[in-house]
Amino acid sequence: MTTESQKKKILLVDDNPEFLGSACQLLRHLSGGKWDVSTTPSGGEAMACLQNSPVDLIALDVNMPVLDGVQLLGLVQRRFPHVLKVVLTGEASLEQRAACLTAGAELVLDKPVESNGWRNIHAALDSLLSAPKEDGFHGVLRRVSLPDVIQMECLAANSSILEITGAGLRGRLYIRSGQIIHGEIGDVTGAEALNNMLCLPGGSFHLLPFEDPGRETISGQWEFLLMEAARVRDEMLEAQAAPSESPVPQTLPDAASIDAFSIDRVMEEPGPAAPPPTPGQKAAAPPAPQSEYEAVPAETSTGMQPVVRET
Repeated sequence: MTTESQKKKILLVDDNPEFLGSACQLLRHLSGGKWDVSTTPSGGEAMACLQNSPVDLIALDVNMPVLDGVQLLGLVQRRFPHVLKVVLTGEASLEQRAACLTAGAELVLDKPVESNGWRNIHAALDSLLSAPKEDGFHGVLRRVSLPDVIQMECLAANSSILEITGAGLRGRLYIRSGQIIHGEIGDVTGAEALNNMLCLPGGSFHLLPFEDPGRETISGQWEFLLMEAARVRDEMLEAQAAPSESPVPQTLPDAASIDAFSIDRVMEEPGPAAPPPTPGQKAAAPPAPQSEYEAVPAETSTGMQPVVRET
């Protein structure tokens, strides 16, 4: 017989009291009395319960007033990182599901629509609760870089899956015995996928137990792979920081050039032609110069201004 100290502590959080009542009874029955299931209707009360009594697993809804499920996950992850977190909801969008996993949820499950569905819920929760505890320390790292995480896994010769979420993308990096063997993000795989993940401006990561990806798309020493990814990231940042090309403004002439250009045009343009002589009339002599100086045509000028020459 399971004693009270040996029972797994489960906390259900949902703003629907009818759902809480039926879920609590079904999970207690399916666990054979091995689970101590408690309930609370809000995120605020859930945080108080976690503060006052240790809990092994919390299962919560997404759409709750005041403090929704995604926000509650973030608080639990920061203050109680050892607690297993499962989202149990019926109206979560794809964006909400991705946000829940990013905030630290181990699973996102749909609420059963019939009683038989609770057997699947119990099996999933029991699998999480019965998983062997890993040796070492557990906690939350803030503002750590992905290269640092990869380096720690490779130096320790670990085998793991590094699941990375950021900028609306989700990727996985497979590390086997300290060597990176496969990467995938979206439709991209291999070294390009690794570079894309390391170029993300921010996000979150989770270390998962290693599973064989079924293919190996990355080879080479992890040190070289990280150096190459750093080079790609630097080139991308330099390209983003480079000023955009703009048309070169046309250079306007200065005042002296404008004056000279105007004078040259005036001197090159002929004046009004003299009227032709009438029959029997001699052609009129050209008018006498009005001064003892005559202007030199602009093309013989040696400067920007017309040059005069004494006659």
